[in-house]
Amino acid sequence: MTAKRWICLGTAGFIGALALGCGDNPDDAGNRLVVAEIQPADPDHLGFIFPAVEEVTADVGCPEGDLVTANNRFWDGCVDETYVPMSADFVNITFRNETRPGVSEGRPLEVTDIVVNYFDPGGNTPLYAPTNHAWSGSFEVPPDGSATLVGVPITTLAMKAGDGTAQSGLRGLFFTQQVASSVRLTAVVDIFARDSLNKESVSTQTRVQLTFVNPNPVPE
Repeated sequence: MTAKRWICLGTAGFIGALALGCGDNPDDAGNRLVVAEIQPADPDHLGFIFPAVEEVTADVGCPEGDLVTANNRFWDGCVDETYVPMSADFVNITFRNETRPGVSEGRPLEVTDIVVNYFDPGGNTPLYAPTNHAWSGSFEVPPDGSATLVGVPITTLAMKAGDGTAQSGLRGLFFTQQVASSVRLTAVVDIFARDSLNKESVSTQTRVQLTFVNPNPVPE
């Protein structure tokens, strides 16, 4: 179920920064990009704990009243059942633009791409969680200042619902009871930017511990 892929993070902590030049001198970039904070986009959300299945609001069983599938903590597809659909999960990322020592005048940094890779506790990338090219565009962080990019998808819907093939995703793991209560993944978030001083590339990396759960209460 997994493709072997070891995490290579060096000595980076939970939030780390690394500036890389694309010219002859790696110190050409005039500024350093730092992840100051990463938080769930929903202010009422507590931590990085996300649902792996639909939140069922009426679990009557399929067909209606079926004692086997009623109140089984999963939406079973009956017309009389109601549920909250699954979706991707989003975060807000606050960046800080630090002028490097010896640079007389800072320049804006332009964030261009955000890529997320996922690893289980054994260092493997699950087949249901391939690389997520989460965001691309142009987002400016002012020199010696901060800016927050909102609504970056830290997960994808396909991770949960499956991709339409034999790979069923997290929902399938929970539904078939291959997991007891939760699934934990490390999301390694790589952010790429450009220094407008000389168009040198700048990058930074941070890690987030994600937990996926069944949001529906255990039947009494």
